[in-house]
Amino acid sequence: MSLLNKLFGKKNQQLTSQRAVRPGAAAQQPAASPAAAASKTARSASTSAGTSCAPQPASNLERWSRSGAPSRWVLSHNYSWNHDDWLTLLRDLESSEFWPLDPEKVGCVLESLKADRPLHAAAN
Repeated sequence: MSLLNKLFGKKNQQLTSQRAVRPGAAAQQPAASPAAAASKTARSASTSAGTSCAPQPASNLERWSRSGAPSRWVLSHNYSWNHDDWLTLLRDLESSEFWPLDPEKVGCVLESLKADRPLHAAAN
């Protein structure tokens, strides 16, 4: 018996015997939880209707921008932030009513506010 047969022979025999028992049958998938099944049903229903039950990122971005939170965040960071600040903001947003958001668009909002800062703030 070759080394490969020793290593893989038993596994191949098991696979072959499984195929022999159920020829042409697909592998049986484990049963999904009731929550997963309900979620899948809701997704397929909303997709077939052309709408989604979840808020869309664009409208979430608009709501977040209108809330004044981006301006407050930029001001609280004195128009300057680092990567850790950015990651903390994203984590905070993930647990907010505004999520899901496109992080790239969130960054654009912040950079736009940073670019539009008053001249007296730039001097400080």
